[in-house]
Amino acid sequence: MAIFGNYFTYNGISSKEFDLVLASFETINNFEMGLNQSLITGDMNKYRNHQNYNGKKYGDVLSFQFSVIKTPYKNGKQQYITRNDVRKINKWMTGCDSPAILHFDDDEEYIDYICLITDVDNTAYDGRIVELKYTATCISPYGYSKLKTFETTTSTEVDFSIVVDSDDTDSCIYPLITITPSSSGTVKIMNVDANKSLYVHVKKELPITINCELQQFYDEIGLLSLEDIGIVDVSDIYIPSLRDGENNFSIIGNCTVKFEWREPRKVGAY
Repeated sequence: MAIFGNYFTYNGISSKEFDLVLASFETINNFEMGLNQSLITGDMNKYRNHQNYNGKKYGDVLSFQFSVIKTPYKNGKQQYITRNDVRKINKWMTGCDSPAILHFDDDEEYIDYICLITDVDNTAYDGRIVELKYTATCISPYGYSKLKTFETTTSTEVDFSIVVDSDDTDSCIYPLITITPSSSGTVKIMNVDANKSLYVHVKKELPITINCELQQFYDEIGLLSLEDIGIVDVSDIYIPSLRDGENNFSIIGNCTVKFEWREPRKVGAY
């Protein structure tokens, strides 16, 4: 988490707009890591005195608390958080119905948390609120890098590599891929390492976006069926993914293709 005294941004809005900084009246003795995992195993029995190992899974998503106060001693006076302040701040912090990006401004490595605010507490002094405490519940057991992009254009064929630095080394990252065709036809996206390809029928200057995580295809009008993009055999479809390290691809077609993705950062709330 950011060093005390710094600002943060949530859902595209900075704490500067509310004259808030990060601070706490309690001593911080540890930082939540969110990396508790359990093994997935088979049972032992009369004939097998060991467990078959089938992997592991995270116990829960990352959840942590952070606190804010008004910028202290503005104009030479200690600032309290008024009732009107509380209303405006909580409207901002708890108004999201879907997870939003929480980012703490500091000089450490850039981390984004995709989360919802799920609890609000406070500290009062002399009958006035001096501190608001928020609990952030993330969508995953870790934070993420800033949004990364790679874009390439070809009229025939192009080979390229995407280098990924993921802290979750054995898991796939599913990017958002946008194809902007310069002519109608078929675009082939080939994962050279896996020797697997995705073929998409496209129309000139009508971009198609592929949400690889949700396995959805859509254009500016809305969701597309697999038949709309020329996929007949659903069992044979390949959805591109990225892994930690170098990922080699080939694009065949007359188009511009853009990859967008975030990489896991296992630093907890530190």
